[in-house]
Amino acid sequence: MLCILDYCVLFIFLPVQEEACSMAWELLTEVYEIPRDRLYVTYFGGDASLGLSADEECRDVWLRLG
Repeated sequence: MLCILDYCVLFIFLPVQEEACSMAWELLTEVYEIPRDRLYVTYFGGDASLGLSADEECRDVWLRLG
């Protein structure tokens, strides 16, 4: 199984996140032809001890992409 790092965590604004995630997904599934069921995406889940909330916007982008 292949895991990928979430490139979206590098971006702050949703339109940029959506574009970055979409481009990453297209690269992996269409250019490299990696089967979708072999990919795992991640997003920052937050860190309560540091007062950092989860990146729910990025999570939502990945959910929309499939």
